[in-house]
Amino acid sequence: MSIDTHPFFVGLCPSMRQVETRVALAAQTNATVLILGETGTGKDTVARSIHRQSVHKKMPLAVIDCTALPEEYSSFNSLGQTVQGTILLDEVGDLNSQMQAMLTRALKETENSKTNTRVIATSAFDLQSMMREGKFREDLFYRLNVIPILLPTLSERGSDIVSLAELFLNQANKDNLKELSNEAKAKLLAYDWPGNVRELQNLMYHLSVVVRKNKLDIEDLNLIRTNDNSDNSDLNYYNAISELEKNLFKKALDQANGSRTEAARLLGINRQLLYTKLKAHGLV
Repeated sequence: MSIDTHPFFVGLCPSMRQVETRVALAAQTNATVLILGETGTGKDTVARSIHRQSVHKKMPLAVIDCTALPEEYSSFNSLGQTVQGTILLDEVGDLNSQMQAMLTRALKETENSKTNTRVIATSAFDLQSMMREGKFREDLFYRLNVIPILLPTLSERGSDIVSLAELFLNQANKDNLKELSNEAKAKLLAYDWPGNVRELQNLMYHLSVVVRKNKLDIEDLNLIRTNDNSDNSDLNYYNAISELEKNLFKKALDQANGSRTEAARLLGINRQLLYTKLKAHGLV
């Protein structure tokens, strides 16, 4: 089984090499896979990599977005039908108790029907902790947790940060390649990357457009705040409002123990608007 060449797997981080090994092993089986990791760590990328390397690679990959499902059993119809290929249950940790029961039933029916379907689930939450707290069904957890894959945060990937940054810069503008100064590399390594790989990619694409020179210096990275410049104030009105909104959503999610449904209730908005805002702020 060949290792996937997706840019996400660039680097020499030991934890990512373990992920690669798990991906290759998972691709050789039809067992259910549970991919866990913070927002922006690449759960969707890993799921699609497993699909591309599996016996189902010429069959469809159907995605069920668990963050925006109507609360009815028909939401999981594709699991109970004779679907051939891979079904990706995206962010199963967002399902409430009623939806978890419906999913468990649908998975049972899929197993009994013996269809040529493989299930991959993802979650940004620690489902095992949620299970202990009574927030996630034990029977559902064990149905999903057959082959677990835990993704490291970007800050845990060390020098991979620089390798990925350089790759994203090249991808963003192949006709006008840019490079990073040593000081810029040091600042990237010092930052904690709360948005993980997605945040780094978005930053590099942004810089490829707004910076005209060929080498990016430390002053070009003023969009990120490392510990050495945390006292600097940002007087841009729109940036300040955006940061305030982002912190508000983070606080709501913390108080709701990660439940987007409860966070939306606390904020007085619907769940779809919450999810849209979370995507805009790189929080999903």
